[in-house]
This record gives sequence, C-alpha cells and structure tokens, in this order.
Amino acid sequence: MFDRSDDADGDSEPFSGYGDLSEEYQEPDPESDLDLGPDVPRAPKAPRAPEASGLPDNDVDPAVSTRFWALVAIFNVGLLVAALGVMYIVFLENFTVGGRLGAAGGIILAYGLYQYRKSKRIVEEKLDDSGADDETELSETADSSDTDQSTLPRGRMRTVEDADGTRYLLLKESGESSLVQDPDTGETTHLPNDEFDVIEGESPLETASSAVPDAVRTLVTAAHDEQALGLLLEIETRGPIDVRTLTAAYDLCESDLHGMLAEFRAAGLLEEADIGGERGYDTTDDADAALAALVDRQ
Repeated sequence: MFDRSDDADGDSEPFSGYGDLSEEYQEPDPESDLDLGPDVPRAPKAPRAPEASGLPDNDVDPAVSTRFWALVAIFNVGLLVAALGVMYIVFLENFTVGGRLGAAGGIILAYGLYQYRKSKRIVEEKLDDSGADDETELSETADSSDTDQSTLPRGRMRTVEDADGTRYLLLKESGESSLVQDPDTGETTHLPNDEFDVIEGESPLETASSAVPDAVRTLVTAAHDEQALGLLLEIETRGPIDVRTLTAAYDLCESDLHGMLAEFRAAGLLEEADIGGERGYDTTDDADAALAALVDRQ
C-alpha cells in the first residue's frame, strides 16, 4: 500500500515534508518569564496624606519658649533653695538659716507658680486670637420678635463694650443690631452694631465670671484646692496667727505652707501681722467678705 521507493533513497529523510519541528515542539525553558497562572492581585497603594498648609515655620513661638525656660530656671532655683533649707534643719539642726532658706524657696516657687499661670493665660489668649481668624462670620438672626432669653448663641461668643463702658457677651450678630447678654443679670437685649466695640484679647468666659463678686472671684482663683481654702479659713477664724503655729498645727511641709501664704498675699487676701515679735498673718477685708459669702455661719 505504501511506496517505499523514497525510503530506500539515501538522500530522503523521514518527515522531511513537515519542515523543522525542533523550534515548534521544543521543551519549555524553566528560566523563561512564561507565566501560565492567573494574575496575583495586589493591594492598591494608600493615598498620600494631604500636605499641611498654613502651619507656621517654627513649631514653638519664641516668646513661649523664652517663658518656658525662664519658668524652668525659677522652679529649679526655688527647689534648690528649699532643699538647702530642709538639709540645714535636718542635718545641721540650724533652724534659723534653714527656715530662712525654706521661706525663700517657697516664695520663689510661689512666684514661679504665679508666672506659670500668667504665661498660660497669655498662650490661651494667643490661641483664641489665631482661631478667630479661621472662623466664619456669625450667622444672621431673624427679627427680634423671633428670639428670647432661651436662645442659644450661634458662632463664637465675644466680649463687647458700649459707650458707657458696660461690657456684654455677644450672642448673635446681624446686619444692623446684635443680641447681647448682660453677664451680671443674665438678661438679653438687642444693641445697634454701631453702639458697641469688640474687646479683643478678653475671653468671654472671663466676662461671664464678672457676675461673681470681685472678692469671691479672687478667693476661688487663689485657693486652688481644699487645703489652701482650709488654710485661709483657719487664719480668718484664729487669726492673726504666727508662722510657727501654722507650721506646727497643720500637716503641711514648710515650702507648701509658704507657697500658699505668698500666693494669698499676692492676691490681697492675707497681710502680715506682728504677733509678739514674731511674723504672722491675718486675713484682709476682702478675704473676710469672700469667706462670709461662701460660708454659712448661723
């Protein structure tokens, strides 16, 4: 059936009519980049965070940095002097020098505490001023007949002052008149916008606190804890009283005691008194009035 005449010919080769099969049917190269599998999923790239804009070049205000290091120096000096006073008393039993050093250290620490609170208020005022530039204008209100005393303020409250020097809290601002509140009485009213000025740099919370009598406000800001308040009350009850008795009668270290006394003196709540040749303290009229308003003695 098959003609083998061509096979007998030495010049003929088998499968010569199919061309070169070595290239088409060669073994796959394991080192090649051939990838027969499915594509491996990859997690999407995280979006880049937006660059911060409007930030100052320096992270810390130079004035704030200067105040900070000044406070560090004050507190270090105060602690050093107070510690020296304690060592004179404990190790050398020299109560004269030790007491003076302890008192000096307490006064320095009290001064540092006063400067710390003052610096804190200044920083907060700067933050309030910078935040005011980014806030939107106060929303306009409807006619005065649509508002009452229970209306809550919209936007940022501010302190304003009229021509007579009376200060109010600005609750709402409209085109011609604004809703203000008297901090002493809590009553609200509308004032024409051209009859008051905004007081920059004063917190509206400070204005709201003006409803409290000056003496009471001074006392509650100077007495920062129950111990300080109790000390002032004891001096008012038993005073005038000398420092030696105060040190022996109450569970207070000398530096803490002198710090409280110095702060009360700076606030005008205590005054020095001479008790049998020894230094003592007595409450002032403002302190007596404030304590009388706070303490119910019947």
